[in-house]
Amino acid sequence: MNASFMTPVSEAVVVGVTSHGADVRGNVMRWTASSVIFETPATGAALCLSEAIEDFRVLQQEKTLYSGRVVVRSVIDTGPTHVCEAGLNAAWIDEEASSSEGEIDVKTSFRQLIQHWQDSYEISPEFKAVAVDLQSFMSDLRMWLDRIEMRVLSAPEKDRARLARKVLEETGPVAAQSIDSLVEKFELLAERLPDEQRPAHRKLLRRLLHPLVLCAPFAYRSYYKPLGYAGD
Repeated sequence: MNASFMTPVSEAVVVGVTSHGADVRGNVMRWTASSVIFETPATGAALCLSEAIEDFRVLQQEKTLYSGRVVVRSVIDTGPTHVCEAGLNAAWIDEEASSSEGEIDVKTSFRQLIQHWQDSYEISPEFKAVAVDLQSFMSDLRMWLDRIEMRVLSAPEKDRARLARKVLEETGPVAAQSIDSLVEKFELLAERLPDEQRPAHRKLLRRLLHPLVLCAPFAYRSYYKPLGYAGD
């Protein structure tokens, strides 16, 4: 049976360590009994085709859905993120979806899926609107900057540095002001949220903004390793 039926993909994440000691972290897009497709920030570990990851886990709500060895089957560079497919070890079982007799507990698993989906009703419409506005603006800004970057790189080499500075000087303040305005609205709404509703709102924000924000090396490092260590 397809494992993505047994467990909701939303909010499932992958973690692991490559043979070079680099941390692998990403969001699950789809997974089955034989493979998992996940999205990881481009600033994270650089995964290669056929690379084996021995200590690889799929996690959801602090539960381990898969633990074992995987082999990277494909890597697609989308710019800010990498979409990877990894083959799973065939000898595994989703213990949360099975009964003690080995039968698939469809009723309980499906009830968990519905409960997880209903969490979206807890999200404030105002909060959702601001989060979507942030995502929309940052996505459009990224696409526009990509086009401008191509034009800068196509210019004579002696002019590229000057053109890059011009773009930053003429767009930076306005872009920052637009983002700050949306963030202020977000912070006001976030402060008013009851404690019991914060997890659902936090999940929405991660889903919408992490692919855009964590492609920046500083943001990625700050989020995943905020404390650092001596000599870092």
